[in-house]
Amino acid sequence: MLFWVDKRGIQYSSDMTKAELYNLIKMHKPQCETFAIDCLLANHGHTVLRLPPYHPDLNPIKIMWGIIKTRIAAKNVTFELRDVQQLAEQNFAAVTMGCCLQTC
Repeated sequence: MLFWVDKRGIQYSSDMTKAELYNLIKMHKPQCETFAIDCLLANHGHTVLRLPPYHPDLNPIKIMWGIIKTRIAAKNVTFELRDVQQLAEQNFAAVTMGCCLQTC
């Protein structure tokens, strides 16, 4: 804890307890993790919006992937890799053609 506050040049008293140091760290810790790519994009006028992982309402790819997996599972009778690959390619093509939400 002392290393963390020293590294950041934060003033503290040598008689502080761990709980007090922890509160001091919480006050100075950044709210969000900053990535170099975020800074690069911000310098070019873009804002990065982080979405929660595995949240299908905010990540539509999760919905599409669920549909594709369901279709592959329904038609996979041989369990051979080449057949699964062919089913996957057919269903990916269906998504790009825009008929994924229909019952193709």
